[in-house]
Amino acid sequence: MVDKEQLLHYLRLALNDPASRSESIKRFQSAVFEGDQHSLGVNDFEWDVFTELAQDLDYYEPDSDFRREDPSFYGDERVEAEIKDALEKLDASAPAPKPGECG
Repeated sequence: MVDKEQLLHYLRLALNDPASRSESIKRFQSAVFEGDQHSLGVNDFEWDVFTELAQDLDYYEPDSDFRREDPSFYGDERVEAEIKDALEKLDASAPAPKPGECG
């Protein structure tokens, strides 16, 4: 079962491993589109970030020839920026560790 940590794993893999980027994005999108907030174990803010990103990633096209067909498609540089932005939003919203906890 996919949970928040698995979603984050898919995003980090898409960001850091270009060879598996398309597959990681597809898995992330499937998990978000087929899941729901409760089953994924995310709060309202996280759900909004994940669903917005999943929708935006529909416009990622790794093949530059296909990108020329529609100006709304984008490539690797922008997909990296989109994923980084989402991860930063999620990191910024995470509660600070309690004293004595590793964070």
